[in-house]
Amino acid sequence: ASHIDLFVITNATKFTNETLEKIKKFRNFSPVFSIDGIGKTYEYIRYPMPFDKLQKSITNFVQSDVKYEAISHAFVLSVYNLHNVYDYYNYYKDFYKGLDKKIYFAFDFVHPYEGPLACKWLPNDIIKSQLDKINTLDDASLNEIKKYLNNALKINDKDKMHVWNKMKIDIVNFDINRQQSYTDYLDPQVIEFLNSIKQ
Repeated sequence: ASHIDLFVITNATKFTNETLEKIKKFRNFSPVFSIDGIGKTYEYIRYPMPFDKLQKSITNFVQSDVKYEAISHAFVLSVYNLHNVYDYYNYYKDFYKGLDKKIYFAFDFVHPYEGPLACKWLPNDIIKSQLDKINTLDDASLNEIKKYLNNALKINDKDKMHVWNKMKIDIVNFDINRQQSYTDYLDPQVIEFLNSIKQ
């Protein structure tokens, strides 16, 4: 292990003392934290994991003496978490403040790219409100999201409406399987929009 550089994509929830003792045996550790939101948004997408439990795990890692040079965050954008991008970015920027390590953010888009959970299908007023907030953040990692949302605004709401019923069906079925409800977790603006879709 002392001759191996370990690269791991992880949900970051299992950084117990026992696990960290094993990781410390490697020459270097390069983690990518797959986290798609903070607070209630995270808890909806990664149900049933509580956000505070995730953060305790990450804190345990950050405070350990594991050898690592950087932490990367991977965030998959969807209708569930567009409203969370701005807060997520600022939360983790602040969380890692003072840590003498490089912090990277990588944003991707939910698959399938044209599927009903792609945030391009959200109404333009919702997209515009979030794009305005994201535009205040100066980080190259957000450039693809900004470009994506600008392109989404070029689609007229009338041309998006055919996807909305399928979006609602997918979300409601997701909730049934997990015995939860989007109304308890998502942003009020998104909840209002989803409630307006009559089935």
